[in-house]
Amino acid sequence: MVRVLSYRIHRTTTGAPLSIPVYAPGRFNVSMTQVGGGTHTMPLAMSRFTPTQWHASTLHWWHTLVIRWDGWPIYAGPIGKKYWNPRRKTLQLTTVTVDALLRDRFPFGVGSYHVGDFHVVSKSLRGAIAQIIRQVSLDGPTTSPWHSWALPFAISGLGEGGGFTRTWEAKEWATSADIVKDIRELDGGPDLAFVPAYDENENLRWDVRIGAPRVDGATIDVPLSVRNGPAGDWGLTEDGMAMLTGLFMRGEGGGEDRPFGEAGDFDAIPTPRPLMTVRDAARNAVAEKDTGILNGKALAQLRDDRFPTDQFDMPLIAGAGNWHPRDLTMGTRLNLRYSGDEYLDPFTSMQYVIALSHDASSQRVFTPEVQPL
Repeated sequence: MVRVLSYRIHRTTTGAPLSIPVYAPGRFNVSMTQVGGGTHTMPLAMSRFTPTQWHASTLHWWHTLVIRWDGWPIYAGPIGKKYWNPRRKTLQLTTVTVDALLRDRFPFGVGSYHVGDFHVVSKSLRGAIAQIIRQVSLDGPTTSPWHSWALPFAISGLGEGGGFTRTWEAKEWATSADIVKDIRELDGGPDLAFVPAYDENENLRWDVRIGAPRVDGATIDVPLSVRNGPAGDWGLTEDGMAMLTGLFMRGEGGGEDRPFGEAGDFDAIPTPRPLMTVRDAARNAVAEKDTGILNGKALAQLRDDRFPTDQFDMPLIAGAGNWHPRDLTMGTRLNLRYSGDEYLDPFTSMQYVIALSHDASSQRVFTPEVQPL
Protein backbone atom coordinates (compact mmCIF):
# COMPACT_ATOMS: atom_id res chain seq x y z
CA MET A 1 0.00 0.00 0.00
CA VAL A 2 1.36 3.43 -0.97
CA ARG A 3 1.36 5.78 1.98
CA VAL A 4 0.83 9.53 1.92
CA LEU A 5 3.47 12.08 2.75
CA SER A 6 3.33 13.90 6.06
CA TYR A 7 5.21 16.85 7.53
CA ARG A 8 6.50 17.98 10.89
CA ILE A 9 8.64 20.76 12.33
CA HIS A 10 11.45 19.93 14.74
CA ARG A 11 13.93 21.96 16.72
CA THR A 12 17.22 21.90 14.81
CA THR A 13 19.51 21.79 17.84
CA THR A 14 17.79 18.98 19.75
CA GLY A 15 15.59 17.20 17.23
CA ALA A 16 12.53 17.58 19.47
CA PRO A 17 9.22 17.73 17.53
CA LEU A 18 6.89 20.72 17.78
CA SER A 19 3.22 20.14 18.48
CA ILE A 20 1.89 22.52 15.81
CA PRO A 21 0.55 20.51 12.83
CA VAL A 22 1.78 21.45 9.36
CA TYR A 23 1.00 20.56 5.76
CA ALA A 24 3.90 21.63 3.54
CA PRO A 25 4.01 19.93 0.13
CA GLY A 26 6.85 20.87 -2.20
CA ARG A 27 10.12 19.51 -3.55
CA PHE A 28 13.55 18.68 -2.22
CA ASN A 29 16.96 17.49 -3.36
CA VAL A 30 19.87 16.02 -1.40
CA SER A 31 23.40 15.27 -2.56
CA MET A 32 26.80 14.01 -1.41
CA THR A 33 28.58 16.54 -3.60
CA GLN A 34 26.81 19.81 -2.81
CA VAL A 35 24.39 21.39 -0.36
CA GLY A 36 20.79 20.47 -1.11
CA GLY A 37 17.49 22.04 -0.16
CA GLY A 38 13.80 22.38 -0.80
CA THR A 39 10.81 24.66 -1.19
CA HIS A 40 7.58 23.90 0.63
CA THR A 41 4.22 25.71 0.58
CA MET A 42 2.05 25.81 3.69
CA PRO A 43 -1.61 26.87 3.16
CA LEU A 44 -2.70 28.84 6.25
CA ALA A 45 -6.21 29.92 5.25
CA MET A 46 -8.64 29.22 8.09
CA SER A 47 -5.73 28.39 10.38
CA ARG A 48 -6.71 28.06 14.03
CA PHE A 49 -3.27 29.27 15.10
CA THR A 50 -2.23 32.89 15.64
CA PRO A 51 0.51 34.78 13.77
CA THR A 52 2.58 34.66 16.95
CA GLN A 53 2.35 30.87 17.03
CA TRP A 54 3.33 30.53 13.38
CA HIS A 55 6.29 32.88 13.79
CA ALA A 56 7.44 31.05 16.91
CA SER A 57 7.22 27.68 15.12
CA THR A 58 9.12 28.61 11.95
CA LEU A 59 12.20 30.43 13.25
CA HIS A 60 15.04 30.70 10.74
CA TRP A 61 17.70 28.00 11.36
CA TRP A 62 16.26 27.21 14.81
CA HIS A 63 13.59 25.00 13.26
CA THR A 64 13.79 22.22 10.69
CA LEU A 65 11.04 21.00 8.38
CA VAL A 66 10.85 17.22 8.07
CA ILE A 67 9.15 15.36 5.21
CA ARG A 68 8.03 11.87 6.17
CA TRP A 69 6.91 8.78 4.27
CA ASP A 70 4.84 6.37 6.30
CA GLY A 71 5.93 8.33 9.39
CA TRP A 72 9.69 8.04 8.68
CA PRO A 73 11.83 11.09 7.75
CA ILE A 74 13.01 11.12 4.14
CA TYR A 75 14.13 14.77 4.18
CA ALA A 76 15.02 17.26 6.92
CA GLY A 77 16.12 20.82 6.22
CA PRO A 78 16.58 23.85 8.49
CA ILE A 79 14.44 26.83 7.48
CA GLY A 80 16.50 29.49 5.73
CA LYS A 81 13.87 31.75 4.18
CA LYS A 82 10.13 32.42 4.38
CA TYR A 83 7.75 34.09 1.93
CA TRP A 84 4.20 35.05 2.87
CA ASN A 85 1.55 35.64 0.18
CA PRO A 86 -1.41 37.47 1.80
CA ARG A 87 -3.74 36.94 -1.16
CA ARG A 88 -3.20 33.19 -1.40
CA LYS A 89 -2.73 32.78 2.38
CA THR A 90 0.34 30.63 1.83
CA LEU A 91 3.66 30.59 3.64
CA GLN A 92 6.51 29.27 1.51
CA LEU A 93 9.50 27.85 3.34
CA THR A 94 12.92 27.54 1.73
CA THR A 95 15.07 24.95 3.47
CA VAL A 96 18.65 23.73 3.08
CA THR A 97 20.26 20.46 4.04
CA VAL A 98 22.02 20.51 7.39
CA ASP A 99 25.51 20.26 5.85
CA ALA A 100 25.03 23.92 4.85
CA LEU A 101 25.91 24.75 8.46
CA LEU A 102 29.44 23.41 7.92
CA ARG A 103 30.04 26.36 5.59
CA ASP A 104 29.16 28.72 8.44
CA ARG A 105 31.29 27.23 11.23
CA PHE A 106 35.01 27.56 11.74
CA PRO A 107 36.87 25.17 14.08
CA PHE A 108 36.68 28.09 16.51
CA GLY A 109 33.93 30.52 17.42
CA VAL A 110 33.73 34.23 18.10
CA GLY A 111 35.88 34.76 21.19
CA SER A 112 38.01 31.62 20.72
CA TYR A 113 40.12 32.44 17.64
CA HIS A 114 43.29 32.27 19.79
CA VAL A 115 42.81 28.50 20.21
CA GLY A 116 41.54 28.01 16.71
CA ASP A 117 44.23 25.80 15.12
CA PHE A 118 42.68 22.45 14.18
CA HIS A 119 44.95 19.43 14.53
CA VAL A 120 44.41 15.94 13.14
CA VAL A 121 46.94 13.44 14.43
CA SER A 122 47.21 9.80 13.27
CA LYS A 123 43.66 9.43 12.04
CA SER A 124 42.14 7.68 9.06
CA LEU A 125 40.61 10.04 6.52
CA ARG A 126 37.26 8.89 7.81
CA GLY A 127 38.29 9.63 11.38
CA ALA A 128 39.58 13.09 10.40
CA ILE A 129 36.22 14.08 8.88
CA ALA A 130 34.40 12.72 11.93
CA GLN A 131 36.66 14.78 14.20
CA ILE A 132 35.93 18.13 12.56
CA ILE A 133 32.18 17.48 12.29
CA ARG A 134 32.03 16.53 15.95
CA GLN A 135 34.01 19.62 16.97
CA VAL A 136 31.56 22.00 15.29
CA SER A 137 28.37 20.22 16.38
CA LEU A 138 28.88 20.27 20.16
CA ASP A 139 28.15 23.18 22.49
CA GLY A 140 31.32 24.86 23.69
CA PRO A 141 32.61 27.95 25.47
CA THR A 142 31.15 30.37 22.89
CA THR A 143 27.56 29.11 23.33
CA SER A 144 25.05 31.70 24.54
CA PRO A 145 21.40 31.55 25.68
CA TRP A 146 20.39 32.60 22.15
CA HIS A 147 22.81 30.59 20.02
CA SER A 148 23.73 26.92 20.07
CA TRP A 149 26.40 24.87 18.32
CA ALA A 150 24.63 21.63 19.21
CA LEU A 151 23.28 19.43 16.43
CA PRO A 152 21.75 15.95 16.93
CA PHE A 153 24.36 14.05 14.92
CA ALA A 154 25.20 10.34 15.14
CA ILE A 155 28.67 10.32 13.57
CA SER A 156 30.36 7.22 12.16
CA GLY A 157 34.14 6.78 12.26
CA LEU A 158 34.83 8.80 15.42
CA GLY A 159 38.32 8.12 16.78
CA GLU A 160 39.30 5.85 13.90
CA GLY A 161 43.08 5.79 13.69
CA GLY A 162 45.29 5.85 10.64
CA GLY A 163 48.20 7.54 8.94
CA PHE A 164 46.76 11.00 8.29
CA THR A 165 48.16 13.98 10.21
CA ARG A 166 47.62 17.64 9.37
CA THR A 167 47.06 21.06 10.94
CA TRP A 168 44.76 23.80 9.69
CA GLU A 169 45.93 27.05 11.28
CA ALA A 170 43.37 29.62 12.39
CA LYS A 171 44.96 32.21 10.10
CA GLU A 172 43.87 30.12 7.09
CA TRP A 173 40.23 30.90 7.97
CA ALA A 174 39.17 27.44 6.79
CA THR A 175 35.57 26.62 7.62
CA SER A 176 34.63 23.12 8.65
CA ALA A 177 33.25 22.64 5.12
CA ASP A 178 36.66 23.66 3.70
CA ILE A 179 38.41 21.12 5.92
CA VAL A 180 35.99 18.35 4.96
CA LYS A 181 36.50 19.23 1.28
CA ASP A 182 40.31 19.14 1.67
CA ILE A 183 40.12 15.62 3.13
CA ARG A 184 37.56 14.29 0.67
CA GLU A 185 39.65 15.45 -2.28
CA LEU A 186 42.59 13.27 -1.24
CA ASP A 187 43.13 9.92 -2.94
CA GLY A 188 40.77 7.54 -1.14
CA GLY A 189 38.81 10.42 0.35
CA PRO A 190 35.53 9.28 1.93
CA ASP A 191 32.03 9.99 0.73
CA LEU A 192 29.80 11.83 3.19
CA ALA A 193 26.03 11.77 3.68
CA PHE A 194 23.72 13.35 6.26
CA VAL A 195 20.68 11.08 6.50
CA PRO A 196 17.69 12.01 8.70
CA ALA A 197 16.33 9.43 11.13
CA TYR A 198 14.10 9.14 14.20
CA ASP A 199 14.76 7.68 17.62
CA GLU A 200 12.09 5.69 19.46
CA ASN A 201 10.42 8.94 20.62
CA GLU A 202 10.38 10.46 17.11
CA ASN A 203 13.11 12.93 17.96
CA LEU A 204 15.01 13.88 14.83
CA ARG A 205 18.70 13.12 14.34
CA TRP A 206 21.03 13.03 11.38
CA ASP A 207 23.09 9.91 10.81
CA VAL A 208 26.42 11.29 9.59
CA ARG A 209 27.59 8.47 7.36
CA ILE A 210 31.28 8.71 6.47
CA GLY A 211 32.41 6.19 3.93
CA ALA A 212 35.43 3.93 3.66
CA PRO A 213 35.44 5.38 1.03
CA ARG A 214 31.79 4.61 0.14
CA VAL A 215 29.02 5.04 2.69
CA ASP A 216 26.87 2.10 3.72
CA GLY A 217 23.34 1.69 2.42
CA ALA A 218 20.53 -0.73 1.69
CA THR A 219 20.31 -2.60 -1.63
CA ILE A 220 17.21 -2.29 -3.83
CA ASP A 221 16.67 -4.78 -6.65
CA VAL A 222 15.66 -3.01 -9.89
CA PRO A 223 14.77 -5.32 -12.81
CA LEU A 224 14.57 -3.03 -15.85
CA SER A 225 13.02 -5.43 -18.35
CA VAL A 226 9.77 -6.19 -16.50
CA ARG A 227 6.50 -4.33 -16.77
CA ASN A 228 5.28 -2.59 -13.64
CA GLY A 229 8.75 -2.80 -12.07
CA PRO A 230 10.17 -0.20 -9.68
CA ALA A 231 11.80 1.86 -12.48
CA GLY A 232 9.74 4.26 -14.53
CA ASP A 233 10.57 5.51 -18.04
CA TRP A 234 14.35 5.17 -17.85
CA GLY A 235 17.24 6.01 -20.16
CA LEU A 236 21.04 6.00 -20.25
CA THR A 237 23.45 8.84 -21.13
CA GLU A 238 27.09 7.99 -21.93
CA ASP A 239 28.88 11.26 -21.14
CA GLY A 240 32.52 11.71 -22.16
CA MET A 241 32.69 15.50 -21.96
CA ALA A 242 34.87 15.41 -18.82
CA MET A 243 37.25 12.64 -19.94
CA LEU A 244 40.96 13.42 -19.45
CA THR A 245 44.28 11.70 -20.14
CA GLY A 246 46.28 13.84 -17.70
CA LEU A 247 45.77 16.34 -14.92
CA PHE A 248 47.87 19.02 -13.21
CA MET A 249 46.90 20.20 -9.73
CA ARG A 250 48.27 23.68 -8.99
CA GLY A 251 49.01 24.70 -5.43
CA GLU A 252 49.41 28.01 -3.64
CA GLY A 253 51.58 30.68 -5.21
CA GLY A 254 52.42 31.98 -8.68
CA GLY A 255 55.10 31.99 -11.32
CA GLU A 256 57.55 29.25 -12.13
CA ASP A 257 58.02 28.34 -8.46
CA ARG A 258 54.35 27.55 -7.95
CA PRO A 259 54.08 23.97 -6.63
CA PHE A 260 52.01 21.49 -8.59
CA GLY A 261 51.07 17.84 -8.69
CA GLU A 262 50.28 15.73 -11.72
CA ALA A 263 48.75 12.43 -12.76
CA GLY A 264 48.72 10.59 -16.06
CA ASP A 265 49.44 7.29 -17.74
CA PHE A 266 52.52 6.77 -15.57
CA ASP A 267 50.36 6.46 -12.43
CA ALA A 268 48.73 3.34 -11.04
CA ILE A 269 45.41 3.94 -12.77
CA PRO A 270 43.52 0.68 -13.37
CA THR A 271 43.61 -0.66 -16.92
CA PRO A 272 42.26 -0.95 -19.52
CA ARG A 273 42.32 2.73 -20.35
CA PRO A 274 40.03 4.08 -23.07
CA LEU A 275 41.43 4.92 -26.50
CA MET A 276 41.22 8.69 -27.00
CA THR A 277 43.10 11.75 -28.14
CA VAL A 278 45.07 13.68 -25.52
CA ARG A 279 42.99 15.92 -23.24
CA ASP A 280 44.85 17.41 -20.27
CA ALA A 281 43.62 19.94 -17.71
CA ALA A 282 44.99 22.07 -14.87
CA ARG A 283 43.02 22.69 -11.70
CA ASN A 284 43.68 24.57 -8.49
CA ALA A 285 44.03 23.40 -4.90
CA VAL A 286 43.84 26.65 -2.96
CA ALA A 287 46.35 27.09 -0.10
CA GLU A 288 48.03 23.72 -0.73
CA LYS A 289 51.86 23.66 -0.87
CA ASP A 290 52.75 20.00 -0.39
CA THR A 291 53.65 18.33 -3.69
CA GLY A 292 52.71 14.88 -2.38
CA ILE A 293 49.23 16.04 -1.45
CA LEU A 294 48.87 17.79 -4.82
CA ASN A 295 49.88 14.57 -6.59
CA GLY A 296 47.29 12.66 -4.56
CA LYS A 297 44.54 15.13 -5.40
CA ALA A 298 45.43 15.01 -9.10
CA LEU A 299 45.37 11.21 -9.11
CA ALA A 300 42.05 11.05 -7.27
CA GLN A 301 40.47 13.45 -9.77
CA LEU A 302 41.91 11.69 -12.81
CA ARG A 303 40.57 8.34 -11.62
CA ASP A 304 37.11 9.87 -11.74
CA ASP A 305 37.63 11.45 -15.16
CA ARG A 306 39.42 8.77 -17.18
CA PHE A 307 36.26 7.09 -18.54
CA PRO A 308 32.92 8.33 -19.85
CA THR A 309 30.25 8.28 -17.20
CA ASP A 310 27.10 6.23 -17.58
CA GLN A 311 24.27 8.37 -16.25
CA PHE A 312 21.00 6.55 -15.69
CA ASP A 313 17.84 8.66 -15.85
CA MET A 314 15.75 6.31 -13.78
CA PRO A 315 12.82 7.44 -11.64
CA LEU A 316 11.79 4.91 -9.02
CA ILE A 317 8.10 4.40 -8.32
CA ALA A 318 7.04 3.82 -4.73
CA GLY A 319 4.62 0.90 -4.49
CA ALA A 320 6.06 -0.78 -7.61
CA GLY A 321 8.39 -3.62 -6.76
CA ASN A 322 9.59 -4.69 -3.35
CA TRP A 323 11.18 -1.51 -1.97
CA HIS A 324 10.36 1.23 0.52
CA PRO A 325 11.30 4.94 0.27
CA ARG A 326 12.84 4.65 3.75
CA ASP A 327 15.59 2.55 2.15
CA LEU A 328 16.31 5.03 -0.66
CA THR A 329 18.97 7.37 0.74
CA MET A 330 22.38 8.57 -0.30
CA GLY A 331 24.53 5.45 -0.29
CA THR A 332 21.75 3.06 -1.33
CA ARG A 333 22.80 0.40 -3.84
CA LEU A 334 20.56 -0.19 -6.86
CA ASN A 335 21.01 -3.64 -8.39
CA LEU A 336 20.09 -3.06 -12.05
CA ARG A 337 19.34 -5.99 -14.37
CA TYR A 338 18.48 -5.65 -18.05
CA SER A 339 17.93 -8.26 -20.77
CA GLY A 340 19.26 -6.07 -23.61
CA ASP A 341 17.84 -4.43 -26.74
CA GLU A 342 18.88 -3.01 -30.15
CA TYR A 343 21.67 -0.86 -28.62
CA LEU A 344 22.44 -2.18 -25.15
CA ASP A 345 23.82 -5.62 -24.41
CA PRO A 346 22.31 -7.48 -21.45
CA PHE A 347 23.85 -6.19 -18.24
CA THR A 348 23.82 -6.37 -14.49
CA SER A 349 25.12 -3.27 -12.78
CA MET A 350 25.37 -2.19 -9.15
CA GLN A 351 24.76 1.55 -8.91
CA TYR A 352 25.42 3.81 -5.93
CA VAL A 353 23.05 6.67 -5.05
CA ILE A 354 24.89 10.00 -4.64
CA ALA A 355 21.88 12.34 -4.86
CA LEU A 356 18.09 12.17 -4.63
CA SER A 357 15.18 14.44 -5.49
CA HIS A 358 11.43 14.32 -4.97
CA ASP A 359 8.44 16.49 -5.84
CA ALA A 360 5.17 16.12 -3.96
CA SER A 361 3.21 16.79 -7.16
CA SER A 362 4.37 13.33 -8.29
CA GLN A 363 4.13 11.76 -4.87
CA ARG A 364 5.21 8.22 -5.77
CA VAL A 365 8.19 9.24 -7.95
CA PHE A 366 11.70 9.46 -6.52
CA THR A 367 14.63 10.40 -8.79
CA PRO A 368 18.07 9.16 -7.74
CA GLU A 369 21.40 10.22 -9.25
CA VAL A 370 23.76 7.25 -9.34
CA GLN A 371 27.33 6.21 -10.01
CA PRO A 372 28.56 2.70 -10.82
CA LEU A 373 30.28 0.73 -8.07
